Amino acid sequence: VGLAPDTKYDYFVGGNGTFSDTFTFKTFPSTAESPRALTFAVLGDMGYGSLSDDTIRELTALVDDGTIDAVVHSGDVSYADGYMFHWDVFLNKVQSIAARVPYMVTPGNHEVIALRLLAAPPSPTPSLPRDALCVRGWTVAAVVQLQCLQAPLHDPRE
Repeated sequence: VGLAPDTKYDYFVGGNGTFSDTFTFKTFPSTAESPRALTFAVLGDMGYGSLSDDTIRELTALVDDGTIDAVVHSGDVSYADGYMFHWDVFLNKVQSIAARVPYMVTPGNHEVIALRLLAAPPSPTPSLPRDALCVRGWTVAAVVQLQCLQAPLHDPRE
């Protein structure tokens, strides 16, 4: 019950009478029939504010013309620092990209610090978070992202 290779699919998400727009994505080609390298856009430290508008515009153009197959966003994803409204702004900005190609993220120091502030007091000895190692795999690629944070963990609002 898998998806067919090199095929476009339309989809929407939602429930209870509330649904998203309809989006389209295309699956990767079969490596047996049409071997080709996948192209990833790799970036970090993008943020939710207007300074990321040019990056969003460029990434959207690369997805539109089929230049990139996936995005790897390595840390400091939105600079939301725990503020849900900022996440909403950021996710609305990347929706036209993430709805059409795989968009993988690794938490950066802004995400790790915000999560620790919201969830529990910081550990007296900083260590690598359990979820810092992310392995995502496809039949044609495997991506390993490692986020190491050695900075002291403190509330940036102090």
